[in-house]
Amino acid sequence: MRTVLNFFEAISIGLKQGMYDEDIIYEHLGSIMINRRKELRNVDNRIFKEYYECLTTDFIEYNKVCDKFERRRREDANWKS
Repeated sequence: MRTVLNFFEAISIGLKQGMYDEDIIYEHLGSIMINRRKELRNVDNRIFKEYYECLTTDFIEYNKVCDKFERRRREDANWKS
């Protein structure tokens, strides 16, 4: 699990630094990143809960990107309807 979170954090840092195109990451990984965070939040398992709690300390950029992508998803849904 930590490997996946580290990967998402690295992608998120790359986005922040302008190394990756946000639209491409949003289209290809956005749902996966958002859904993984939701799973961590909702799974009734001590280890997963510990990972979820460390999102705000160890995976700060990943958490920020998920927030941004969730807002974008809501805006896209409003625009399409």
